[in-house]
Amino acid sequence: MTAAQSHNDIQASVDLRSLGVGKHNVKVALRGVNSSLTSTVTPQTVTVTISQKKSAKMPVQIIFDKSKIATGYTVGDTTSDPKNVTISGPKANVEAVSYVDAKVSLDSGVKQSVSQSVKLVARDKDGNAVEVNISNPTVNVTLDVEPEDSKKMNLSATINNGDSDDYTITFDPKTVTAYGFSDILKSVDTINIPVDVGNISNKTTRTIEIPTQTGIVEYSVSKVKVTITPSNTSSTSSSSTGSTSSSSSSSSSSSSESTSSTSSSTQSSASTTSETKGQ
Repeated sequence: MTAAQSHNDIQASVDLRSLGVGKHNVKVALRGVNSSLTSTVTPQTVTVTISQKKSAKMPVQIIFDKSKIATGYTVGDTTSDPKNVTISGPKANVEAVSYVDAKVSLDSGVKQSVSQSVKLVARDKDGNAVEVNISNPTVNVTLDVEPEDSKKMNLSATINNGDSDDYTITFDPKTVTAYGFSDILKSVDTINIPVDVGNISNKTTRTIEIPTQTGIVEYSVSKVKVTITPSNTSSTSSSSTGSTSSSSSSSSSSSSESTSSTSSSTQSSASTTSETKGQ
């Protein structure tokens, strides 16, 4: 191989310049072999099919396994960049393509949006891959994963360790938005918040976590502020004020009686003096 320099210098080629559309048996020629060497090629002929070239613009179809999406969640918008691609190749192949898909690979229990670079595959009506050229072999795909449905709900207190008639309960915020299954949300209007009133004798504010509920995957807030006001707080204040007033009245009465008594003693003393002078 000294005269040929290296294997890379030897090339097998066929001449198709004079051929038209259809199948042709053509002779294989070697290039790069030194004329002083004898060479052979196997096979000596090959069958070549020449087809009319065609191209077509097609949208990208995004494919994913819905069972991989977490319970209570759904995929909203799906986008690919670019949205359309151009396929090209033999006319028969291009015409056999029904769609170009981008299959997104997902883990189980997806709850958040997904972005991936996905390889494109051209397929026929039966889902079989078709050999064509694609202008963009890969595209960037985004799946917007979100809760299935939402609903604004009121809050209600479930009193523990006390009588609900003995307390006034208020919430901040007064309502929250729940996200989850449509069927579950339709059947629920109120979220029950457990409130422990044990050992509470004065107005108290606490932060309480909203309990989980089957079919609801999340809330607009995870915690709410709960203000607990015992009903006897206001009555105790009124009773104390009344007692003070009574004491004041009693004191005034005693003062009046004392003054009256003193006045009577003074008058008696004056009378005694007059009688003495008369004698």
